[in-house]
Amino acid sequence: MIQDSKTPPQTEPAFDIAADWLSWSIVRPICSDPGTAIEGIRDHIQVNYPELELSPNLEDKARPPYKAQFQLGIGGVVMFSHLQPHALIEITGRGCRHLENTGDFRALATRVLNRALNITRFDLAVDLETDTMPTAFVKMRNESRFKAAGEMRSETGITCYIGAPTGRRRARVYRYYPPHDRAHLLRVEMVHKKGLAGQALADYTRLDPVEFAAACGNSYGWNHSDWNFQSDKKITDWRPETGDAGTLKWLNDAVVPALEKLHKSPEFPDDHPIWRLIANNSPLELPTPDEGEE
Repeated sequence: MIQDSKTPPQTEPAFDIAADWLSWSIVRPICSDPGTAIEGIRDHIQVNYPELELSPNLEDKARPPYKAQFQLGIGGVVMFSHLQPHALIEITGRGCRHLENTGDFRALATRVLNRALNITRFDLAVDLETDTMPTAFVKMRNESRFKAAGEMRSETGITCYIGAPTGRRRARVYRYYPPHDRAHLLRVEMVHKKGLAGQALADYTRLDPVEFAAACGNSYGWNHSDWNFQSDKKITDWRPETGDAGTLKWLNDAVVPALEKLHKSPEFPDDHPIWRLIANNSPLELPTPDEGEE
């Protein structure tokens, strides 16, 4: 459009794109001694994720099924129990922002993708500097797959929700009222839970931030003029190909490397029960770990 001197120039809203939550589970051996579990957690974080800054103070509380937790200095928590074969690591929005600012987030995300038992949640936050209210923003959508939606108002601001709280994908669009120091921003948060979180995190590490934001937004069909991120991608869960070829590819690309990694871990020696379990459930006549080959 050609603008004359009396027409103010049309400008796109300033924006900021950043990771806003990351959580994943790790394999931990069940043990009878809580002290052994505590030292195991400390060693695991120090070796694999030293930038998380594990607190020296143990808290005897955590969300079930865990029994204890350590706070993370950057923002987050590590929850575990000596009676559980896994532990949960959560990095909050503040922690993600810290890692983004230090340039460490993508390197850590790559390690999480390679070492996690499950990636349970990954959120993206997009801040738009605009006067648009959340109700007006979410109204402009061309995606009807989400039946669940809601709105919450308070003295401090307004939030609109798209998607069910228990779903694998959910969006929150909100803004604060003045005099809050973020009252000039409209925030769009897009949540990816287990089943989608791993693929979302992998895409975040390889795509340009604007392209990734567009891919996330395509799932909700954001169509407001403030949303100027364009891409033909969507964040989808990984599905193996059908047929024998797809099964072989899955075995070669996913199962075999996972077993090799497990076998190299000092926590799973040859006499660990997991190898007997695998051998006993295999349809093939394979020697079990303690039998050896003739």
